[in-house]
Amino acid sequence: MLTRIAERAGAAVNRRDFDVLFLALDPGIEYHPADDQRPPGMDEVSHGHAGYREVWQQMIDSFEDFHAEPEEVLDLGDQLLATTQYRGHGSGSGVPVNVPLFQLMRLRRGLVVWQKDFSDRSEALEAAARGE
Repeated sequence: MLTRIAERAGAAVNRRDFDVLFLALDPGIEYHPADDQRPPGMDEVSHGHAGYREVWQQMIDSFEDFHAEPEEVLDLGDQLLATTQYRGHGSGSGVPVNVPLFQLMRLRRGLVVWQKDFSDRSEALEAAARGE
């Protein structure tokens, strides 16, 4: 079931259908992008649907054909770890981008209330073990 939810979220992102994506996110979500993958000017923490949408808009603006390919979801009890490949080409430059992202999430009442992204799987698993 978790894999299916991740696939639906990825499909919503690829369609740029944020209203559908937000069905899985708490209105007060706290989002922490991966430090080494945060574009210049992006906040270290974004809040709520508006903040989450702004992050996605920055990514879409930077990569003309940016899309998500969910690969795996691990149920870690009170947390989930999703592995997603993000692919695209730089807007203007055409430089190909292929970035794996490990997204640690906490859920409450079936909605994601907190998310922190990592570019390294072992760092994400260590953070999960620490209860970050």
